[in-house]
Amino acid sequence: MSTARKILGSTASQFAGKILVGLLSIVVIKLLTGYLSQAQYGEYNFIYDFLAIFGIVADLGLYTVAVREMSKDESKIPVLLGNVLTIRTVVGIFAMLAAIGCGMLLPIFSPELAGSPVPRGIAIASVTVLLAIINGTLTSVLQVKYKMRESAIALVIGKVFSIAYVAYAVLVLFKGDEAHGFYHVVAAGILGNLAMLAYTWWYTRRLTEIKYRFDWALIRDVFIKALPYGLALMLSTIYFRLNTILLFNIKGSEEVAFYSVGMRLIESLTIISLYFMNSVLPVMTKAIDARGSAENSVDKHSPIIQNAFDFLCLMSFAMVAGGVVLAYPIIAVVSDPKYLSRLSEGIYGSDIGLQILLFALMFSFINTLFSFVLISVNKQKKLLWINIGAIVINLVLNVLFIPKYGFRGAAITSVIAECYILVVTYMAARKYLKFSLSLKNFWKIISSAIVMGALVYLMRDPTYWLMQNKNIIVLIPFGGAIYIGMLWMTGVITRAKIQMIMRKEQPEMVNVME
Repeated sequence: MSTARKILGSTASQFAGKILVGLLSIVVIKLLTGYLSQAQYGEYNFIYDFLAIFGIVADLGLYTVAVREMSKDESKIPVLLGNVLTIRTVVGIFAMLAAIGCGMLLPIFSPELAGSPVPRGIAIASVTVLLAIINGTLTSVLQVKYKMRESAIALVIGKVFSIAYVAYAVLVLFKGDEAHGFYHVVAAGILGNLAMLAYTWWYTRRLTEIKYRFDWALIRDVFIKALPYGLALMLSTIYFRLNTILLFNIKGSEEVAFYSVGMRLIESLTIISLYFMNSVLPVMTKAIDARGSAENSVDKHSPIIQNAFDFLCLMSFAMVAGGVVLAYPIIAVVSDPKYLSRLSEGIYGSDIGLQILLFALMFSFINTLFSFVLISVNKQKKLLWINIGAIVINLVLNVLFIPKYGFRGAAITSVIAECYILVVTYMAARKYLKFSLSLKNFWKIISSAIVMGALVYLMRDPTYWLMQNKNIIVLIPFGGAIYIGMLWMTGVITRAKIQMIMRKEQPEMVNVME
């Protein structure tokens, strides 16, 4: 099977799974925004953003480094998996205990949290996060073996179990009793992640032995390699979640609620770039490691980087163009009416936040590529300093913007921080690896996205009179068809490129986007 086909196939499997999970997540958002008060929904999201900071400590960058090391020598998969599983499980337990302890102390620093469900909710949700950490470790094997379809299946199974319990708690068990129901919707994640882990464990055992191992020399070596990227990832998560933490403390849980509706949608889309680049990482690492002369090295890895750049632009530009135009009906469909803008009353809703955050998503998609280039050339420690800069920018701008603009200020800060990361990671990647990027398809993709967004905008009001905000059921497929048609007309997509991807045998990954 061609390398391009493997990468796109792996990404497509994850993307399809993520679409299903995204649709199920929309149901969860709809249920929770209608069931919980704005303050409770803000507290619910604060819990998971708070835990994300501790959860990333247990990652330590080990997933990405494990994929890279396993790709170099697949015979070492059982040993690497066992030792990484030991590290992440042990560190994960201590990280969650630390999160629970800090959660219990929150009312001391924020007196308004006295009597709040937040501390107990953190303790419950910590189990969910620990299960996700263990599941993610096993997924590294599926990534190397191009079996991410199974990871997507596990993710969907977990989400089905989770949403089933949320629906039961909200609609039956605690209908009209939000105080007690709050803890149960938080606990739904435990059931979902248990189901996800069970499937991932079962399938991974078909590919390799799963056994906790403790080889101090190997653990030390992997830990040293992963630590710089792990710290960078931790800082990245801090700056990403800092918005919610600061919003919660400066403006209160209701502002967090407005911000979180759009942010949850953005998070569902952001993972696509990570899925794609995790699929690209093994082949990119092999191409870079196989470098001979400078001339040969460019021939091997430049097409891979070009492909990834074009694909990430193709996906993100479409999301921005379509999402900005359809933000209002999207929020109307996925949440409760109280989260919509009422500009005549001076109320800005989650639809405004979503429009702003889509631009942060665009920069995030592209900077993922250059971050992974740095990982491939073993320069992940550079990401540490880049993310320190992002945290400083995020902290300063949030303190300046949030008091006046609330959640909109937090969203604007995200755009600026992601733009900074894109510029700096690109410069660093070019410094440590010789590659070139053609912008020929870049401008064609932008033009196609603009045309698609304009036509969707023209169709939005006429379809509203027929279907109200449910018109997105028609407008999203319409926009997709226009976009694909434009990409075909401009030559970004051609029959030859599709055939190249579908070829069963292809010794090298060529630039299918040229």
